[in-house]
Amino acid sequence: MKELNSILAAFVHSQNNDQQVFIATVVNVQGSSYGQPGARMLITSTGKMLGTISGGCLENDVFEHTRVLMPDGKPIVVTYDTTADEDIIWGFGLGCNGVLNVLIEPLNQDNTLNPLAFIHQCFYNQQQGIIATVIAVEGT
Repeated sequence: MKELNSILAAFVHSQNNDQQVFIATVVNVQGSSYGQPGARMLITSTGKMLGTISGGCLENDVFEHTRVLMPDGKPIVVTYDTTADEDIIWGFGLGCNGVLNVLIEPLNQDNTLNPLAFIHQCFYNQQQGIIATVIAVEGT
């Protein structure tokens, strides 16, 4: 809960300073991983990161995705496969043997469909809320 409060406080601060903000969420894990589904990390355009999605190994790569691979501003799902025997792909020495799917979403300034704005509102009003995000669709 403390981590979520820190993320929300940084989100509010970033909105007051017109910073571009992203949220990374672990959405699926197969095998072993430090980060479990629901783990979140806030990333600002200035490089500030709050929260964690892994043991500290994937966070910088997620930040790079926000800078390089998201020019259109659309959410992406990035797959990290740490099952390689020699860990030559990532070179992180994670001590895990799993596959993580991480959803990276830019958070818009107008708070339309912004999950952190919704969570902040629920905390402020002391109300329950539910968020659902479709990350894949099979078929039509």
